[in-house]
Amino acid sequence: MNQEERNLIMNKYILDSSALLALFNSETGSDKVEELLPLSIMSTVNIAEVVAELDKKLNISFIQSKAMISASINKIVALEFDQAIEIGRLKKETEQFGLSLGDRACIN
Repeated sequence: MNQEERNLIMNKYILDSSALLALFNSETGSDKVEELLPLSIMSTVNIAEVVAELDKKLNISFIQSKAMISASINKIVALEFDQAIEIGRLKKETEQFGLSLGDRACIN
């Protein structure tokens, strides 16, 4: 993530895949997620988790998933090499908490 992207994040919320899935499934808290969407960003790792879960649990096609996500998230942030290394390093430290790859991407 470059400095311009870091500046964009300063007053934004970083959504985890579980937040967007809660919205798509109309789960508890989905109203709060919907309220925060205009101020939210999401990493490409979390997008991958959302697509996989929509396919696995709701049998939603990848094309439909892409449309749903594109309509919901204004800013998607790709990971840089150093971030990917750090996320991988965090696995051992965060294993006891049951964090997914996407979770570790959010806290990085």
